[in-house]
Amino acid sequence: MSSALQFHAQNVDDSSTITISWFIRFISKWFKIISTRTPKLTLGKSSKTLNFLEEVVLMMQEIKVGNSRSWKSFQTEIIISTISIIKLSKYLLDNEREREGFEFVLTLRFMQDCLENYFLFVLSM
Repeated sequence: MSSALQFHAQNVDDSSTITISWFIRFISKWFKIISTRTPKLTLGKSSKTLNFLEEVVLMMQEIKVGNSRSWKSFQTEIIISTISIIKLSKYLLDNEREREGFEFVLTLRFMQDCLENYFLFVLSM
């Protein structure tokens, strides 16, 4: 989607569409990190991923959305989720003396999809 918007924006010289394209890529990268299943994008001690997540928090605090340029609830949700992941990851990676120590954190394990699927199954019975 992002690439198609960027291609379109360059052909019609539309800067707002370029901004939307950038935002889609930015949020897509955030979601890949938050829902990663592989060590490639995980949060680790020497990972640049934590820095990116901190950038996400700063960006979400600063952006103005829509015609009214007002605060939207999705900004709060992304900020809270991201700060939680950052703090939990730092705690698990930095507190080695209490446990064996973690090399990385698979952030997918913090998602509630399994729980939501379970409740959907139970409620549908």
